[in-house]
Amino acid sequence: MKMRKSKAIKRRSGADAYKKIKCMNHDPENSKWGEYAPDLNGCTEIVEVPVETSRVLCYKCTSRSTSGVKF
Repeated sequence: MKMRKSKAIKRRSGADAYKKIKCMNHDPENSKWGEYAPDLNGCTEIVEVPVETSRVLCYKCTSRSTSGVKF
């Protein structure tokens, strides 16, 4: 029986590996998922993501979109 090779996991470390950005729904009118923002003023969540990431949907808006809850 052959043993499967383990995949190398790239670990991020250091201050420059992550950045904080606003949820995409901070501006619901210009967001693809704006209908799932918590209210008309937009989402106030800030999410820490890898530096390669340009946009993010926070866990609250993601949950609202999967359950179908709209404002």
